[in-house]
Amino acid sequence: LHPPAQLPHVLSVTKIKYPDHFRQILRVTPYTFDRITAKICTDPVFVNHSHCEQHPVNVQLAVTLYRFGHSGNAAGQSAVARWAGVGHGTVSLMMRRVMTAIFRPDFMAEAVRFPTAEEKEAAK
Repeated sequence: LHPPAQLPHVLSVTKIKYPDHFRQILRVTPYTFDRITAKICTDPVFVNHSHCEQHPVNVQLAVTLYRFGHSGNAAGQSAVARWAGVGHGTVSLMMRRVMTAIFRPDFMAEAVRFPTAEEKEAAK
């Protein structure tokens, strides 16, 4: 018997009442999380014509960020699946969809920017 999944609480309570804790868990602010969700939610990878619906995009993004933001046993597929309340294989499917959407050229062009030479110099 497993304890209840933590993900629903993180998205419904922690995100709103404890944004600093949300950031510790998913490694992004609630604002950034919402912006990424809004940008990728229309990607075709999240369209499903099956009788078995996908989880909402914000859930898939949260699972992906949680796994990328942790290391060791906490980042294992089983641990992430228990944290999110989903099956082992679902974690991989969610991550694949999110990364497909993020690596699309239009998203990358808008969301990812490398520092200029001046910014690199100032950071030294």
